[in-house]
Amino acid sequence: MSAARALFAVVTALHKARLEKGLTLEAVASRVGVTAQALDQWERRQVMPKLENFFGWARALGMTFKVTSGDEK
Repeated sequence: MSAARALFAVVTALHKARLEKGLTLEAVASRVGVTAQALDQWERRQVMPKLENFFGWARALGMTFKVTSGDEK
């Protein structure tokens, strides 16, 4: 899987988790320390967040993810 596809998969999972938890853009964005507009742009894949924001976004939803080189079998 390409890096871009992997990032899109993470974005999709985070967006889905926010909706499943019934959280608003504003609620999650405030936990991450960004604006709701920024989070909305991430979820719509208009802008990719910085790596540290991916981790903050996941933490805000009670999730984690692992970054690997892709060489693992």
